[in-house]
Amino acid sequence: YRFIYGEYVYGQMFRNQDPKTIENYIKNFEERYLLSNRETYFILLTADPKFFLEKEDGKSFSIDIHQKTTELKLFEEIFEKSSIENRLKIKVNIEDEFLGKDIILQKVLNLIKNTNG
Repeated sequence: YRFIYGEYVYGQMFRNQDPKTIENYIKNFEERYLLSNRETYFILLTADPKFFLEKEDGKSFSIDIHQKTTELKLFEEIFEKSSIENRLKIKVNIEDEFLGKDIILQKVLNLIKNTNG
């Protein structure tokens, strides 16, 4: 469901959307479709803006450090506002290196294990 959270970010950044309107849409969507399922997880992979910008493949909407910083800040903002209880934010870089895939996987598996007893 990344599209609804992406709209909170890119709607504000590139389409002059009102953040409160998008936030209300997301809350409604979560209540209607996601919150009744205990196995719904919100996992946010994030990194330092400079690191993300250096790893860009040229297909991103954000083209400079200011836009990338805003983009990441808004994804973290909507992550914090989400009503989904099973949430995990993982920073995928340590300075100039990616965090190992095995470490990321273990963090996700720990979230699943801890929410399912």
